Amino acid sequence: MTAMKYQSKPNVLLLTSPKSGGLERNPLLADLSQFVKAVNAQARFTLSVSSIDCLEFSINQGKAAIHDAHNRRDLAEYDAIHVRNVANGHDFFKAVGLYASKHKIPVFEPQDIAPPYFGKLSQMYLFVLNNVP
Repeated sequence: MTAMKYQSKPNVLLLTSPKSGGLERNPLLADLSQFVKAVNAQARFTLSVSSIDCLEFSINQGKAAIHDAHNRRDLAEYDAIHVRNVANGHDFFKAVGLYASKHKIPVFEPQDIAPPYFGKLSQMYLFVLNNVP
């Protein structure tokens, strides 16, 4: 990642896919809250954590959006995204990767979302983000 100048600390999203339940019901992600607090107290960036099941995917009038409902922000507002547990949601993560690429958001571990897998969701995002009607 190249050095960037920020008015404030860059926002990094740790995006995972829990094996069962939502974000609030997943003990691993609940335990991450202490980790996030510790990181944010010391790091030169702000870390947020969310789960793929907390994302709202939408395509409206030829515009694609992905909203992180857990942190109440659009994915385009993050400065970087780190993906984990991709095997539990290839199509969702592929759509996130396409969206991040379109908005020039670096993705850590991009090889995890790079396989040539395209499901219905990621196909729709691929078309819309490339202005294919």
